[in-house]
Amino acid sequence: MNQLLIETKYLIKMHNLKPTHIAGQNFLICEDVLEKIIKSSGVGKGDYVLEIGPGLGILTKQLVTRATKVLAVEYDQSVLPVLATLQLEHDNLEIVNNDILGIKNMDLVKQLGNDNYRVIANIPYHITSRILRKFLSYEPKPRDLWLLVQKEVAERITAKPGNLSRLGISVQFYGQPEIIDIVGKECFHPQPKVDSAILSIKLHHQYFDSLQQFKITEKQFWSVVNGGFVGKRKTLINNLTNSLHLDKEQVTEKIVRMKLNENIRAQELTIDEWIELASILVL
Repeated sequence: MNQLLIETKYLIKMHNLKPTHIAGQNFLICEDVLEKIIKSSGVGKGDYVLEIGPGLGILTKQLVTRATKVLAVEYDQSVLPVLATLQLEHDNLEIVNNDILGIKNMDLVKQLGNDNYRVIANIPYHITSRILRKFLSYEPKPRDLWLLVQKEVAERITAKPGNLSRLGISVQFYGQPEIIDIVGKECFHPQPKVDSAILSIKLHHQYFDSLQQFKITEKQFWSVVNGGFVGKRKTLINNLTNSLHLDKEQVTEKIVRMKLNENIRAQELTIDEWIELASILVL
């Protein structure tokens, strides 16, 4: 018998809950996946953890017994009674009823009481990109993130040059992503239509050092990257020429100077090549 499924169905019935796919309410019901998240993240004493969308508290229970403090931000008021019961049992757990996207990172850090924090969560899938942007682009940033996301999204995030999308660059620029494991859709209730993945992102600063070396700003870097991905089926030269309003011959000359093929497309470049390209286009 699946005890997590039994517990989940019991709590849903007891509190008259109506989980919806629209709100991203797909509760984890596989014990081995839960164990994999806890073990692979290595969460323990001394850790200050932010959990986004705790729902019925399945993951929360595991976090509070290990971490020094857990701040769980839940948007849905209907599950608060379930979480309140858990909070009474653990004085290192704080529940916040709010939209995670509307809270500044600095305010989250103040509530956690430590800026060396971690994000561990089964996040609502429809706000995945906004959550990533929030915690990768804005200070104070977490030490790392351990998230359950859609399998397809995880694969795009961890893709190599040749299939490297703007999403992949937007994550890999700030951290090292890794797919820890694939999670079947049967591990959630209600069952979603797609499989998921445990994704870890360990933040680094290596590309910021490269920006300084090439004397360009983060804004300049992203303007070139965004311009390069404007047209999916177009060559990089055509995209940059049109989006940045540059002379095509000059763009071509600079692409060739980098020893890149004139027909290269945006998804084929490495992040180091994007930085070098940005430096010769904006300076």
